[in-house]
Amino acid sequence: MRAKLFCLIFLSIAFLFLFGLEGSAIDKVASAIEVIVPAQGLTELDLKNQICLYQGHLGAPVRVVISSPQMRLSAVQIVYDLENRSLVAEKQVEWQAEKAGLQATSEKMTVTAELVQLPTGGEITFAQEEMRLVIKGDFCYQVPETTYQATGGFFLSGPDWTLEGQDLEGNLNNSSFVASGALSFTHQQVEGEGEVISYNKNEGTMVLSGSPVFRWESGWLHGEAETVIIYYLETGKVKTEGPTKIRFAQEMGVNPDGN
Repeated sequence: MRAKLFCLIFLSIAFLFLFGLEGSAIDKVASAIEVIVPAQGLTELDLKNQICLYQGHLGAPVRVVISSPQMRLSAVQIVYDLENRSLVAEKQVEWQAEKAGLQATSEKMTVTAELVQLPTGGEITFAQEEMRLVIKGDFCYQVPETTYQATGGFFLSGPDWTLEGQDLEGNLNNSSFVASGALSFTHQQVEGEGEVISYNKNEGTMVLSGSPVFRWESGWLHGEAETVIIYYLETGKVKTEGPTKIRFAQEMGVNPDGN
């Protein structure tokens, strides 16, 4: 409690220096963000550049509560740029947006009112979508639009399916995404590949395009560049559009007499 109180007092003093004595400006900023520094933590203020540094330690991170939009953030180190209203968090970073049903962990994260970025990769859980995303490269989440992009390699798992590739773009509003680049898809006993794979939760479909390949236990489908394969996750039905080669595997038995 003492650490929290000290931090709030410190922020108020900082805003007085940086924004003058206009009470309305102070109230607006102070109500938007609350920083809680742990015992034996460190707080530094750069008045000239309008930068606040908050330092915790392993096991006792700095915690931030943002009221609009509603977010929670914790990390060993957090740098707050007052002029640009941005937070840069490093080391054991955890972020949560309850309304959107998102949770993320990373070693580095940049957070503003409009954007959450994981520049060095990390892990994101989409609670409402029942998905877990692991990113090797960069991830960006646009807060107002509830859209996201991942580049540089990803692994995405759903309730009973997985998808691996290079680039991903999604929209939480309509529960959909489009993936591209060296894609590999699995669902139960089914596997698929394609240059582009799109998913729509409301329709329950995975759509493979760009020379798609679709395999199951007893056969496979192979399409050309213009071919589209639509796979219905719940029913297991498959529909194709465009030229397709299909092959069924048949077990060959051998009679005792050799015929």
